[in-house]
Amino acid sequence: MQKRERRFFSLPLLTTLSVLLFCSLLITFLLPYVTEQGTVAEIWVDDRLVRQVDLVSAEEEVFSPCEGVEIAIREQTIGFVSSDCPDQTCVHSGMLSKKGEVAICLPKGVRILLVAGKDEIDAML
Repeated sequence: MQKRERRFFSLPLLTTLSVLLFCSLLITFLLPYVTEQGTVAEIWVDDRLVRQVDLVSAEEEVFSPCEGVEIAIREQTIGFVSSDCPDQTCVHSGMLSKKGEVAICLPKGVRILLVAGKDEIDAML
């Protein structure tokens, strides 16, 4: 009588696991490079909305929403590039690119909020 060797993994199971692993790695490494469509930056000074910018279609520029503060738009990102406030926390917050990110210059009362565009669903309850 011959003994049959038992395999722990069968060929179909190994194939399925390999495909799942490949897909998860692909999503993990490519997802950060996908630009979110329809991301809109809102620039507020105190409690007044002074500008809305669609980051996908915006041209590169540097502008000043109020005296002493400069905001830059570059490569579908936005952020503070200079401010005459003492701590420079707003400048150190870097460039924003994803919905939900916020940068604030408290001494000047300037906020940058990234929100979904008009045609996008922000949340579902």
